[in-house]
Amino acid sequence: MIAIVILCKELTENHDIEFYKNLKKNNYNVFICVDIENDLSLKLEKDDFINIITVDHEECISSGFSSLTTFTTHKKCTAWDKSIYYFSMKNLDYEHIWIIEDDVFLPNVNCISNIDKKYGEIS
Repeated sequence: MIAIVILCKELTENHDIEFYKNLKKNNYNVFICVDIENDLSLKLEKDDFINIITVDHEECISSGFSSLTTFTTHKKCTAWDKSIYYFSMKNLDYEHIWIIEDDVFLPNVNCISNIDKKYGEIS
């Protein structure tokens, strides 16, 4: 199974949750990782189609997963840091993980699977 992780600063009503759920139909496990947990992300925690990655900021930082994608000198735990920590330390079930920021345009739900098929079957 392949994981798709959608990264966002904060989960809002503007996110197309139904689109993300449809990615599951293409045999992907879908995760959402947010910088800031909020009411909407907490509501989705019990969703059958989407998994919310929740990682304690201090745990992430103390494990050395902070500021991985930025050039800042202060300690900060972002969705990138949380997702890399989660799949490196907590959930080792996946050989292949797509990490996509929420502002990346995916033209349709088959986009990722088409890329996977084009560049070789990934199992």
